[in-house]
Amino acid sequence: MMHIELLTFSQLKRGDIEKYVSIWNSEFPITISRLTKESFYKKVQNKEIIFLVARNKNSDLVGFLELQKIDENVAWFIMAIHKKYQLKGIGSKLIKKAKELVKELHGWIIPPGECLFKQDFSLYRSPLLFYKKNDFAIGKMKRTKKGSYLEIIWKRE
Repeated sequence: MMHIELLTFSQLKRGDIEKYVSIWNSEFPITISRLTKESFYKKVQNKEIIFLVARNKNSDLVGFLELQKIDENVAWFIMAIHKKYQLKGIGSKLIKKAKELVKELHGWIIPPGECLFKQDFSLYRSPLLFYKKNDFAIGKMKRTKKGSYLEIIWKRE
């Protein structure tokens, strides 16, 4: 059984940061900046970030949604689920919980058609269909040296 927790940085359990870093590095394409414990601490330092974490029956962290509020109603987010736990509704549960906290969510995804690989050399699949299924609209395209990114937006009606 899976459960979702809403935490601040100081409420993360011992071992959560290592799991977070591991999931980040294994599930995002290798072209995205690699995360270390040190870079994680630097990333969250002096920022009000809310962590929605999914835990398995052993209380191990198996997925996360990091939410950084821009103001009371708007937040940017990034989410990843360990590959063993994907396609089990965990991402949708995390998104649902995030939607309860704000009126507007923004994120960036890698669009379909980008040929990118994960750390284990498996092909990275764009999550575009997942976000469409969860009522996100498509925003602008951003191109960088590391690749293309597509903005996704959800607004409460």
